[in-house]
Amino acid sequence: MKITSTELSEVKIIEYDKHVGNRGFSYPILNKEQLEQAGIDFKYVEEYVYL
Repeated sequence: MKITSTELSEVKIIEYDKHVGNRGFSYPILNKEQLEQAGIDFKYVEEYVYL
């Protein structure tokens, strides 16, 4: 996950790392540790999408 700050201090751009395999792809939606490192105080642990 790549988190980029913007000119508005409360607005961040979040880009996901997509993992491709022989059954499709997956990517984590939110990762608590990475959000905290970017200064985002959000009560969440982690979530994945599999398609």
